[in-house]
Amino acid sequence: MRRNLLEPRGIETQGIERVLPTSRTHIRIFDNFTMWLSANLVISTVALGSLATLVFSLGFWDSVAAIFLFNALGVLPVAFFSTLGPKLGLRQMTISRFSFGWVGAAIVALFHVVTCIGWSIVNVIVGGQLIFALQRFSHE
Repeated sequence: MRRNLLEPRGIETQGIERVLPTSRTHIRIFDNFTMWLSANLVISTVALGSLATLVFSLGFWDSVAAIFLFNALGVLPVAFFSTLGPKLGLRQMTISRFSFGWVGAAIVALFHVVTCIGWSIVNVIVGGQLIFALQRFSHE
């Protein structure tokens, strides 16, 4: 019954079970690009990217080059492990259980929780500063 209520609204109802090749709906690489772009194109990442010019005294193009270089280095391991998902019919996150074992996957999950809390703090701080700046701007 739940499935009928959620599916028309575009909410994913499938868990971490294996997805058969005939049942896969998003098979274009552009679908992955747009999903990750929308998840990462937020005010906190723009604010952190601006630290290159403000804190480290880099020029604009030097900042752009550093951001692209270190993003590429950071994404390479994730991209490699993501290639294993389609071969096994699993999502990338469930592969950590096979790579690290149950205990190792729990440790990685704990690190992920800490990372998410850190990003939530950054989002709250930057969002609060933005609201404060907009409020001050509207009163002038």
